[in-house]
Amino acid sequence: MNTADTRSWEILPKEFQLTQIPMPGDRTFQLDLQGSRKTSIKLKIPDNLDSVILFVNAPSQENISCHILPLKTRSFAK
Repeated sequence: MNTADTRSWEILPKEFQLTQIPMPGDRTFQLDLQGSRKTSIKLKIPDNLDSVILFVNAPSQENISCHILPLKTRSFAK
């Protein structure tokens, strides 16, 4: 049979959301997730990180994971 294997595409999330926001002064983010019930998550960004990506995976309200991914800037010597 000569058909494409699409299983890897079928397991991808149906929705992606991206935004860019400034780092809060207290370095704390509160995420309020809406659904059948409201879920709140507080994340504290470590002081040694200037920029981060907050990765939130929420396939359901019972299965939510948050990760703080540091962004490192490269400095070039002159």
